[in-house]
Amino acid sequence: MKKKKVKLLRVIIKILETENLQILVGLTFLAILFIYSKNDAFKFSTLFDLTLITSFVFLYIIKIISGLLSAHLGNYLEDCLKLETDNDRLIKKYPLEENFVTYNNELCAFKEYALDKSDSKTWKEEKEESYNYKFPIIIVYEGSNISINDAKNRNYKLPEVVKKHYISLFNAHSTSDIYNQVNIRLDNYRLQKEDNYLHLYTSRTTYYDSLVTNRAIDFEFKKGLTLRELINPGPFIMPLDKSRLSNHLGFNVFIETQDGDIIFVKRNMNVSIGKGTLGPSVSASLKTRYCLDDDLTFTLEGLVDAVKKEIEDELGIKEVEISIKDNLIAVYRDILEGGKPQFLFKVKINNTSCAVRENFKKYLKTKNNKYDTIMDGNKLVFIKISDIKKIYIAPDAIFFNPKEYDIHAEKYNILPSIGGIFAYFINNERKNEN
Repeated sequence: MKKKKVKLLRVIIKILETENLQILVGLTFLAILFIYSKNDAFKFSTLFDLTLITSFVFLYIIKIISGLLSAHLGNYLEDCLKLETDNDRLIKKYPLEENFVTYNNELCAFKEYALDKSDSKTWKEEKEESYNYKFPIIIVYEGSNISINDAKNRNYKLPEVVKKHYISLFNAHSTSDIYNQVNIRLDNYRLQKEDNYLHLYTSRTTYYDSLVTNRAIDFEFKKGLTLRELINPGPFIMPLDKSRLSNHLGFNVFIETQDGDIIFVKRNMNVSIGKGTLGPSVSASLKTRYCLDDDLTFTLEGLVDAVKKEIEDELGIKEVEISIKDNLIAVYRDILEGGKPQFLFKVKINNTSCAVRENFKKYLKTKNNKYDTIMDGNKLVFIKISDIKKIYIAPDAIFFNPKEYDIHAEKYNILPSIGGIFAYFINNERKNEN
């Protein structure tokens, strides 16, 4: 009963907002006048000019339609207003970076078709003959030897320029469903090359801090001014220990089913990034409610627990076996979000694709609307691991053709950074095959 009462109160509050209240009062007033007009001594029609009323109604309808269109367009364009989604421009901004992930589409049987359907400016304008693409992610580490040095009492502080323009930067996410939480910040890392050991140095930040820094880095809060231009302009990406961004840790997971399918997720239009695009099985921030021990310290065990919990939250899949040694593929930096650090995992589960699909349908029906259970997507796409060589990856889209001899393919829009992790994942699978 409490939930129903809260929902009812929210509806009432929405009605009582200024504009809606004016309409409600106006309609009430008209209803009262209409009732009194039944009296022969009072003529309702004498009070109003029908033409004038029609004009007001027409203008109000136009206002409603334009508001709906504005909201739809704002939602559709939000990602490219707050982040530089043009892959070529993003890559060219950091010419001194040499470790961007690349991908060769020569093995794709329908590459000419995909090339024609892709919106990539490189191909449309420069007419290159190669099928190589470069993506805005930089691999920091490949391996599983990791240690964590956590400063649990140290908190990130926003730069003054962000504080000054906080409202504008925060409003860049106006069509996204967002909520605040404490996250893990990666302050720095140190790689021991002699034994391939990665030491991570972490502290705390908040999701809102990341929304107004990393995830609004290209939002123009003043003419010609963005955070990328001010604090991360190139020609190289700022080292983490010098970065003034929030840099909360996140992770992506590719899940392979028992019968050899990789799970992808078609993302909803209310997520904070990648609206309506294809994403990996799970994309998430590293949440402190999952990754801290009893002493509120971030540990490797906590990282594993967080990955397991997010798989359950996003897909409804429980009791997944995960370890850093067996499942961590890489640590990388996402240049789209200003060099934000990410983990990349691959996990194999004991469920078939059919079982995952059926379980997911049931899971969707059990989900509630609590803020901490918002899902990235409600549609799953399955691609066989044996067919990965048939995938064509461009910075703006991924093309997959399940039919061996058909030159046409299904197209799914992607962000350039997601194209990068797709590319790295497939390159890694090809390497493991040989």
